[in-house]
Amino acid sequence: MITSGKDANDRKLVQRVENCDLIYLTGGNPKYLQQALFGSKLWESILLASQYGMGIAGSSAGAMVLGGLLKNPEAQTWGIGLNLINRLGVIPHHENSNPEEVSKRLMGSVFDQYESSMIIGISIESGCLIRNDNLEVIGNSPLTLYTSDTYIEYETGSKISL
Repeated sequence: MITSGKDANDRKLVQRVENCDLIYLTGGNPKYLQQALFGSKLWESILLASQYGMGIAGSSAGAMVLGGLLKNPEAQTWGIGLNLINRLGVIPHHENSNPEEVSKRLMGSVFDQYESSMIIGISIESGCLIRNDNLEVIGNSPLTLYTSDTYIEYETGSKISL
């Protein structure tokens, strides 16, 4: 298990994950996770392996850091994520959110700075699979996609071109 920036640059630990079929990034502190992985040997290895078919999964903070945009929950601001999925930000635990209110907050924050970005709100009962810039909604509840001018709720099975 890799739990720090030091671990993410430890060659012996990184070699242990190089031949994995799947890497799973768990929840926790998104800012800490992004800082630990950004520019690390582990992240370089993950990016290379993903080009050869390794899957990358994340939940909560682990999903948040994969996008090009990363919400800092403490400061309620948006910055740069690990950019595996360009222009995309993730809001986890979205099940009790009011999409209209979220959309208004995003209009006055993230979309002012990153106009062409997309933010997805994912509840604990939903998820998505992303392959080749195509997103498919999975799970038992809808996924909400926010853009600079609207939001749309997509049901399970829906496919979205990113």
